[in-house]
Amino acid sequence: MMMPANVDQTLPDGASMARYRVTGMDCPSCAAKIEKAARHVPGVPVAKVSMASQVLSLSVDDPTRLDDVVGAVRANIPKLSAEIRQIGIDQAQGCD
Repeated sequence: MMMPANVDQTLPDGASMARYRVTGMDCPSCAAKIEKAARHVPGVPVAKVSMASQVLSLSVDDPTRLDDVVGAVRANIPKLSAEIRQIGIDQAQGCD
């Protein structure tokens, strides 16, 4: 999966990198609000939005928290509530 250059792709065991399509952003302020909302979810250390591709990329310590991320974005950006959907997820795998 291709990740934006500004998102660290080195994930600890059990962590996941998820991507969401977020349409309807019309200014950098929208992107900043989405990033801030996602980062306020416990266990989400990294959240980056690309306005150009309209993608939110984030890392999460526990994949069960992904619904919390969607809820946080929807709660903080009501006009985008029907405009966020998951488009990918990768899970870190330990070395044997």
